[in-house]
Amino acid sequence: FIFSEDFIQFENAAIVNQYGKVSLPGNNEYFHKGIDFDFGTLSDVQSLTEGVVINTGKSEEYGKYISISFAEGKVLTYANLNNFYVKTGDEIKENTVIADTHRYLHLELIVNDEIVKPLRKYL
Repeated sequence: FIFSEDFIQFENAAIVNQYGKVSLPGNNEYFHKGIDFDFGTLSDVQSLTEGVVINTGKSEEYGKYISISFAEGKVLTYANLNNFYVKTGDEIKENTVIADTHRYLHLELIVNDEIVKPLRKYL
């Protein structure tokens, strides 16, 4: 995959869905609020930044997820996870293994309480 913008990227995964409007069959559309990665197989997920784990949980929309606060007003949420290796309140370093995923990972970036296009410049 080749993308013109400087999206956040994992070395061992391909971007399979970008941030933005997605067209579906039957003239349907929705707005994809993050980036989806395909690791190809069960894989460890490493934190892209240092920070504090502010939430771990499970929801219908995200499955199992972890949210990490980093820098002032910035949060990364990692979703579609399998096993957690951190808990709420943990302080973590960049590249810490925080979870694993069966194959796919959804990543969202929040800056000042708004979901934004997950570009590297925010890290």
